[in-house]
Amino acid sequence: MKREIPILLTVLCGLLVAAAFFAPVSDPARGLQPTVWQAINEELLQWAQVLVSVAFLLGIANVVRINLRQIGAGHADRWHKVVLLVSMFVFLIVGLAEIHSSSLPGWMVRHLVPADHVTLADGSVISAWVVTEGDAGVTVRDGDAMAERTIPHEQYKEVTRLSIRTWVYDKIFAPLQSTMFALLAFYVASAAFRAFRARSMESTLLLVAAAVVMLGQVPLGDQLTGGAASPVMGFLMNYVVRAAERAIVIGASFGILATGLRIVLGLERSYLSE
Repeated sequence: MKREIPILLTVLCGLLVAAAFFAPVSDPARGLQPTVWQAINEELLQWAQVLVSVAFLLGIANVVRINLRQIGAGHADRWHKVVLLVSMFVFLIVGLAEIHSSSLPGWMVRHLVPADHVTLADGSVISAWVVTEGDAGVTVRDGDAMAERTIPHEQYKEVTRLSIRTWVYDKIFAPLQSTMFALLAFYVASAAFRAFRARSMESTLLLVAAAVVMLGQVPLGDQLTGGAASPVMGFLMNYVVRAAERAIVIGASFGILATGLRIVLGLERSYLSE
């Protein structure tokens, strides 16, 4: 029963979700109301969100367990792992604080969440924590007691929301991502040099197409070819490459469909470690 019950639940949930996609959707203009299949689908999707959240928690616990074990064993990269764990927990705490800043105690909001800037009509700027911004105005928390108050629209010009998460993304993650892609460019160039060798008909076609595309991408290459590289590149990108991309997408879609059918029918049991 340890295998039969999970397989039965998987098959049942898969069939119910598939039935919801083929059931008529709600359309008030034509008098069509939501069916029971859509209600079941929405309920199952909410369960899936809960399971994904639990899976994230398990993933965090696994990362902590593995890195703490390696730190305790004196791994050569232990300080990198210390930075990883500290950064993860600091960002997790700050992110949760920003999400729930309207319900957290005032002292915790002051220490974990940066204050937003509200520019008033007279040009002065106040620092406060924005709760909501609606038709009546902007509701903020400020003062020693962190009490909520609403500033009408006519009394302020704009609201500048500050976020540590956004700052980390713009100042740390985005530069690191650009650095990674800059390093990958050298690996791509090295791989292209090894691949673009006219050893067969296929590699010759690849070499010629790549040369035309590279010449058409830069104005100097287009000028050297008398303006012929750009139209040929457009033809290759719009017709040949796009046709290949569509073929890959269609093939991947059939693969996803086949895998989904195998899971729904109980033939694929990788989720049971089989």
